[in-house]
Amino acid sequence: MERCSTGVTGFDDLVEGGFPKGSMILLTGSPGTGKTIFGLQYIYNGAMNGENGVYVCIESTPEALKKQAENFGMDFERLEKEGKVIFYRVPTDDRKFGIFKKIFESVEKIHAKRMVFDSLATLNIILGRFVSLWDYETSSAASSNLEKMRSSNINSFDMMVIANSIIEQLRPIGTTTLLITYGSENPGSMAYDEASEFLCDGIIDFYNLPIGIKYSRSMRIGKMRSTNNSQYIHEFRITDKGIVVSPAEAILFNE
Repeated sequence: MERCSTGVTGFDDLVEGGFPKGSMILLTGSPGTGKTIFGLQYIYNGAMNGENGVYVCIESTPEALKKQAENFGMDFERLEKEGKVIFYRVPTDDRKFGIFKKIFESVEKIHAKRMVFDSLATLNIILGRFVSLWDYETSSAASSNLEKMRSSNINSFDMMVIANSIIEQLRPIGTTTLLITYGSENPGSMAYDEASEFLCDGIIDFYNLPIGIKYSRSMRIGKMRSTNNSQYIHEFRITDKGIVVSPAEAILFNE
């Protein structure tokens, strides 16, 4: 099986060398747990090693993300100029645009093999402002609930329909994709939309867990199809080079 190495120090050993190529991996966790840094490293390391990437920005601007990446020695400005990376900013104030068509065009333009979609949860929250983003024929389930989805009060069923619709449209693009969303600090809790965990091929949960008198940044691989993966919760550090996972050190709970 072909693998897609993240290049994140210590992580690939937890998933037999990397993600299965073409898979869709969900990154969940509360704000500040390291999801975006992981996504930036994934795109950057790929571009530096012959796999171009597209970063789809909904929550942050490209400028803010590139500035954040500079703190970890990642020069995205250079990679953009070399045609190896594209940051595509979803125009959340525009009701009429073809988001998936534009994502596909960005992927085709640089022959991208990787993508980060940041984030599913934000797309759900602001859906009422740009419900016209769907540029395909909706399923009967989605169609019957279209009027409900126009409401600003999006309920859990609506979010499940939306998550399914987004993932259905991203999967045929063929990139190895990381989808960022919100999750709880509690191990085992569901993602924000209560559906994407079932729809994606892999799940990585990010936590800030209390260990004694301090908090520890930790991650857990909830599932990874077609791959053996670590069953432990692993501590990681955010260094000046980005995330560094300690494969030999696992935080064990209730054991």
